[in-house]
Amino acid sequence: MTSTRKIIVGIATVLSLGMAAAVHAQTPGSGPGMGPMGVPGARGPGGNFDPAAMLDARMTYLKSALKITAAQEPAWNDYTAAVKAQLDAMKAARTAAAQSATLPAPQRMLQHLDLMQQHLVSMRSFVTQDVQKLYSALTPEQQAVADKLLGKPHRGFGRHGA
Repeated sequence: MTSTRKIIVGIATVLSLGMAAAVHAQTPGSGPGMGPMGVPGARGPGGNFDPAAMLDARMTYLKSALKITAAQEPAWNDYTAAVKAQLDAMKAARTAAAQSATLPAPQRMLQHLDLMQQHLVSMRSFVTQDVQKLYSALTPEQQAVADKLLGKPHRGFGRHGA
């Protein structure tokens, strides 16, 4: 490759990277402190992903999007506490799974099955009690928003949404 051609390729590469950076900087939900789904405040110290910060940011967003009223606060607070309990249970399950890494395969698989069963029971209770309680306290307009935002899979919140 001739030196002129190398220079042109180099300039084109730099311009491409610069344009990509500019687009990324303009993209909602990108940049410092932004987490998955563009939720601000989802990064902890050092810019590392922080599930608790992500959850707090998500709950703040949901409360605003749903336009929770003072009368709906008790149902909202119960829902928020239940979501946080789900996060804590997920952390505990991950810790248990990591600790079982040295177990023989059949025992490890049985433990994984037990964790899955516990998660299923927990999710059923969460949906039938906590989600239903919040949903019942919402107006039809708020329920329409909830239908779009709650329980849909997206990055950062496991597979259930929050």
